[in-house]
Amino acid sequence: MFKVVFCGDAAVGKSTLIMRLCKGKFVSNINSTLGVDFQNKQLELDSKRIAVQLWDTAGQE
Repeated sequence: MFKVVFCGDAAVGKSTLIMRLCKGKFVSNINSTLGVDFQNKQLELDSKRIAVQLWDTAGQE
């Protein structure tokens, strides 16, 4: 499993990007992340399944 952490200022689109990648939909009015959150994504690369965890930070680091 690979873990990817998204860091950056608050309200720049980290949660929106993760939602788009994992759920395939765009949500413009998403609630602010409190602490940290993560989503799981399964990818296929060279006929191999890869598990990825996308970690979302609150933007206050």
